[in-house]
Amino acid sequence: MTAVLVASLMLGDRRTCSVYEISSTLQHHRRVTVTIERWLVGGADHIRLLLWDRPPCATIGSVDVRRRAAGILDRLRRASRQTTDKNFVGFDKYRLHGAYHWDSLGTEGSYREKIDLLIGMVGPDFRCLDLGCGDGAYVFELSQHCTEVVGVDADYDAIRCASQALDAAGASNVTCLQMPLSGVPTADLGSFDLVYSMDVLEHLPRPEELFEVALTRLHPGGRLVIGTPLYITDDLISDYHVTEYTAEQLREMFAKHLPLAEERILSGTRAGTEVYEEEFWIGVGFV
Repeated sequence: MTAVLVASLMLGDRRTCSVYEISSTLQHHRRVTVTIERWLVGGADHIRLLLWDRPPCATIGSVDVRRRAAGILDRLRRASRQTTDKNFVGFDKYRLHGAYHWDSLGTEGSYREKIDLLIGMVGPDFRCLDLGCGDGAYVFELSQHCTEVVGVDADYDAIRCASQALDAAGASNVTCLQMPLSGVPTADLGSFDLVYSMDVLEHLPRPEELFEVALTRLHPGGRLVIGTPLYITDDLISDYHVTEYTAEQLREMFAKHLPLAEERILSGTRAGTEVYEEEFWIGVGFV
C-alpha cells in the first residue's frame, strides 16, 4: 500500500469536524483508505490525515492517490483558516473567480469612479485602512498615492488573491491580513488618516460593527468613508448580500456613529445593462 500525507494541520476543536467529514466521505471510495492521527503538542491540537491506496496496487498508484488528495488538501486548508466570526457570511467568489476586481479596473467605469473618488481624499503621507479589502484592487490603487495601505478581510481566499495580485504588481507599501472585523480593534495596526469600506456593509448581518470598528482606528481628524449599493428592488443584486439599504436608512445608520459630512450618490448598471442614476451610496465623516 502507498501512503500519501494529505495534510498536517494545527486545528482548534471547531475545525476538527471538517477533517472528519472529509475523511468519512473518502472512506466510501473502494480504493482509498483514510487514516487520521491526532495528538497534542504543547497544548495545541494537531491532526494528520493520510490516504492509503487499497490493493490491487496495479490499478492505483501513488500518483493517482496524490491527484485525489490535492483537492482534499485545498479544502482542509480553507477549513483550518476560514473565520467563524458571526458577522461574516462566507462566500466562494474569490475561490471560483480569483482576483476579478482587478479586471474591473479597466472595464467598469463605475468601479473606476469609486476608486478615483477615494484617491481624491488621500494625501501623500496618509496611512489608509481598507475594511473588507477583498482581492486588494482598492488597496493597490490607493497605495500609489499614499504612504501605506493596510487591508483586512475575513475571507481566506480573498487575502490569498490579494497577496498574489499585489506581489505580482510589485506593491511594496501594502499589507493584507486575514482578520474579521472583530479582530481589528485589538490588532497591532496603529491609527489611520483614512478608513474606508466599499461594498462590504451589505454583506454584514450586523452592519453597525463596521462603524464601531472603523472609529477605533481613526486618529483625530481622520476620515471615514463607507460605500454600498442602494436598495432599488426587493431582489438583491447578489446572493451574497444580506441587506441593501435606502439612502435614508444609510444616513440614519451613519449619523448614529459619526456626523455625516458629505454624501455622494453614483449611477451604476445592474443586471448587465440596466442603468440607474442612483445606484451606489457613499458617506463621508470626520472624527
